[in-house]
Amino acid sequence: MSNQNESQLTLKYDLFDLPTAQHKAGLAGLLLMTESMVRRRLPNTPVVQSLTPTTATIVVSEESLQALFDDLYAAAWVERESKAKWANKKPKRIVKLEVATESGKPKTEKLYIYDMVVPSGGFL
Repeated sequence: MSNQNESQLTLKYDLFDLPTAQHKAGLAGLLLMTESMVRRRLPNTPVVQSLTPTTATIVVSEESLQALFDDLYAAAWVERESKAKWANKKPKRIVKLEVATESGKPKTEKLYIYDMVVPSGGFL
């Protein structure tokens, strides 16, 4: 790791220097995220300065790291319907629906509506 200037950091990785498979997977994930951001033309993407089969040099700034984590953890609140109540959670609202049965008689069913945080997974 070396400082290029005050606002950028150059990260140099060598697969043979990384101690575990998890570290190597983390590097692969970082490269995957960066490539995904480039392909989607997102602003403030980290720069892969060099890449060989066993090494990678990546230049990051505070803005590019923020953009990377914002993209990784991007999530939104969405409504989810459930036929059953969720434990220890109050529904946002309850919707009653008329549903036809096999005998043809209508039956009233309740749907419980909950708010839920769902990651967008844009990089996938």
